[in-house]
Amino acid sequence: MNSKYSDIKQELPFDFQPGQFDVVCGKGKKCFDHPGNKELRKTTQLSLEEYSQAKTKVEKSRIVTKIINIVKRQNPEGGFVKLDASSGRWHEVGDLLAREKVGQHLRDALHTKYRSSTKAKKRLRVSHQEDAAMNMTDVMLNNDKIQEIIHCINSKVTTDMADHQFTNTFTNANLEILNELNQANQFTNKFTNANLAILSKLTKVTRMNRSNSLVAV
Repeated sequence: MNSKYSDIKQELPFDFQPGQFDVVCGKGKKCFDHPGNKELRKTTQLSLEEYSQAKTKVEKSRIVTKIINIVKRQNPEGGFVKLDASSGRWHEVGDLLAREKVGQHLRDALHTKYRSSTKAKKRLRVSHQEDAAMNMTDVMLNNDKIQEIIHCINSKVTTDMADHQFTNTFTNANLEILNELNQANQFTNKFTNANLAILSKLTKVTRMNRSNSLVAV
């Protein structure tokens, strides 16, 4: 195998048991909860920012090597170990498996970091949109001119109105409402999308109630 990294396992003493800094390679809760595996997750977190900013594979490889060396220095007899189920003996795994283990931890940590960041931004954006919508609703309900425009729409819309008349009526009404909101000078540009969303909802509600000759606002 033409690689500077070895995948040869080295058998450990018969009475060997993983220490608190050994990383147990394997699946399941027992491996995940081993103290050495927890310590590895902490170590990868400390190198996560450096790893995320690495531009080349060579730079990322050096970070992986640094983490492996930290683990091996903490427990020279073991390091990255794996239990051979057939013999019941522990082995120190080769460099390839150790690097795969560390690389996977780094990738998982990055995924969690970006996912958490995205969720936090989404929650903040939704919160701002909800606040904007509430402010918009308050102003619309307390603005006499806007209420007058809405009542005017109610009086004009009928069940036998042609589609183009219906569209024109709402287009003109929406423009009047937007103009009134701008004149009221109670909103900044950050509420523009919320304004349009409310007006769009107003149109949909009216279409749903058109068959009853009543527009619900």
